[in-house]
Amino acid sequence: MRKLICLLILIPFVSSAKFHSGTMTFTDNSTKKGFIEIPDDSENNKIKFRLEEKGSTEKYPLEQIKSFIVYNEKGQEVKFAITHLAYFNIFSKDNSFRAHKKWACVKVVKEGKINLYSAWFMTTGAGGGAIGGATITGSFTSSGNLYLNREGQDYSLEFYEADASGFSITVNSWKYFMTIVEKHFGKECPTLVKLINKDDFKKNGYGRIVELYEQNCVTK
Repeated sequence: MRKLICLLILIPFVSSAKFHSGTMTFTDNSTKKGFIEIPDDSENNKIKFRLEEKGSTEKYPLEQIKSFIVYNEKGQEVKFAITHLAYFNIFSKDNSFRAHKKWACVKVVKEGKINLYSAWFMTTGAGGGAIGGATITGSFTSSGNLYLNREGQDYSLEFYEADASGFSITVNSWKYFMTIVEKHFGKECPTLVKLINKDDFKKNGYGRIVELYEQNCVTK
């Protein structure tokens, strides 16, 4: 059962802006430049788009979109992808999983031979608005539910439930993290599992898993 996390914006855009300059790439590989609104929930079924910042709004279903990029106030490119979110079956011993039928918009944390994505979910409570809402603050970090995507797969499988405070190193959280790592890589690349180090991940973040995979699990 996924944990719904109320997040502040992951990208430091101007707080009054909702539509951000960017480029949308569709599933037929055609592109469209304009202004894009980041949805307030990863599983919102449409993305709002404008050719001009104050122009009329078009809505594109997620199933028509491959990915899109937007730019923060410093001109840095931030990429989003479209995928299905998938979750391990809790009581399964064979690492089976279920994928949501709905498409989801996810932030690209790190790309490589595997991809690390971050998803967010709308909920109520203290802390302000979510992505795309009125409250758009915070540093350029990746907080939220994390998912791993492999080349050729149209789904991304749960990796870790991070919180807004960043990487957690409590005993129970670390044990859970290692359990998920084992599910993902135990059979395919046991060497990677042995190389997981708490201090390393605390220092370098969750994206470190992509680097370790490329260094130890990919045949060159």
